[in-house]
Amino acid sequence: MKKTQRKAYHQWPGDNKFFCKGRIIMGPDYWRAWISFVLINVPATLFLTTTCVKLLEYEGLSFFLPLSLIFQLISISYMFITSTTDPGFLPRQEPPFSKGPARTYTIPYHIATNKAVFSPIEHKFAQVPHGSNLMKLKYCQTCMIVRPPRCSHCSECNVCVEKFDHHCPWIGNCVGKRNYKYFIIFLTSTSILVVINFVGSLLHLLLLIKDYDGKSDQAQAVSEALRDGAVSTFLAAYSFLEMWFLLGLCGFHMYLLFTNQTSSEQLKNTWKVPYKNPYRESCFANVVASLCKSNTPPHFNYTGPEAEDMFYINIVPSHEAYKLKPMHGKGDSEIEIQSNFSHINERISVEPKIM
Repeated sequence: MKKTQRKAYHQWPGDNKFFCKGRIIMGPDYWRAWISFVLINVPATLFLTTTCVKLLEYEGLSFFLPLSLIFQLISISYMFITSTTDPGFLPRQEPPFSKGPARTYTIPYHIATNKAVFSPIEHKFAQVPHGSNLMKLKYCQTCMIVRPPRCSHCSECNVCVEKFDHHCPWIGNCVGKRNYKYFIIFLTSTSILVVINFVGSLLHLLLLIKDYDGKSDQAQAVSEALRDGAVSTFLAAYSFLEMWFLLGLCGFHMYLLFTNQTSSEQLKNTWKVPYKNPYRESCFANVVASLCKSNTPPHFNYTGPEAEDMFYINIVPSHEAYKLKPMHGKGDSEIEIQSNFSHINERISVEPKIM
């Protein structure tokens, strides 16, 4: 009987959870995405099946039904995409991920075997030129890599993430380079959905008060409207509370989007003077850079076969990485670490695929 070969995701060193045989990757708190799904979609579905149906009885208000339905579908779709997309995880440089392109030694291995080499482990960080600025590149002791610019280690997933924004507890996954644009669409569509539900529910209550106003005094009309429109009353109150949280969060991320910052950089006050942010351009250019570029492939082929040799992994490097020579002496490695980060990055975070 032929033995079923295990998939590569079984060797993943982080704390992530995999589903559908490695096709879906989420954080260890993936169950929180289900809570968010319920909190968003149960009230939205209730609005569609009750308040929207009542609004169809009034002339000119039938647009609430298709409008709410469209944004609910967009919200559900992009919540799923955001929570199940690899945000840009970088595999740790440990077996079976401890070999670089064309089986060259990785920086941690080379440093460990040659003590004379400049060591980011001892210095904690290295500085390389980036335009007219010096970029500080930190060494991650957990993942054993010199982190690329804007990369941070996620304590929840226990791996480094490219262009790390934050670990979102509402979707149960990190938000980073590869799923940030999906997160923005999810957040914006959900905010619009909640505003539609609030306005529709409040309008329904006002129309009920107007209907009862001619039959009784004002106080009694309000009381009867709240009683007959109990569902709309609940939805208006719930959406009002939800709306302020979502609009505040959406406004914060719009500011980050227009200034080309991440949540991590903003909270750490990385760019103390905004104009010194080397990634910041015009608002339009910042939006295009964050939302309109196609995704790069993930750094690890989760659905490939498991590596049999636990000491190295066959890697298919980029064309530039093929041109590099393996590091052999102090001079080569010092030059690459101090002045040519792009080549270091090729050695650390190329697109590995298990053969």
